[in-house]
Amino acid sequence: MGGYLITNVRIFDGTGRAPFLGAVRIEGNRIADVAPVPAAAPADGAAVIDGRGATLMPGLVEPHAHLSFTDGLSAELTRLPPEEHMLVTVRNARTMLECGYTSALSAAAAKPRLDVVLRREIEAGRVPGPRLLANGPEITVTGGL
Repeated sequence: MGGYLITNVRIFDGTGRAPFLGAVRIEGNRIADVAPVPAAAPADGAAVIDGRGATLMPGLVEPHAHLSFTDGLSAELTRLPPEEHMLVTVRNARTMLECGYTSALSAAAAKPRLDVVLRREIEAGRVPGPRLLANGPEITVTGGL
């Protein structure tokens, strides 16, 4: 069958019930089974990962993301060369994923196509990042805010 079986984890499932000890089976990019201990399903060819008692929870969703925005002033966004700006955007996507965000809805991109190119690269598996609903540049007053 393949996939992964994550064992020895405290499962927070987001339903409102208390976290419980159990195991989670993953097939492809989907959760196939969540089972409490001792009812956890056998591995059936899955790679077994010992969660060492850590908490496993659903991925977070960011409903208002700006992956192509830097930490600087908005004027800096227009001066940043497109190649460097794409790298900043890719790093931001990776950071979001590492922080537990598995889905993001872009509220606006700092420049045309940054989010669209990023989404394609994430979907192709070439860069890590959350599932992304891409967007174009924001609509604002002349000269920005």
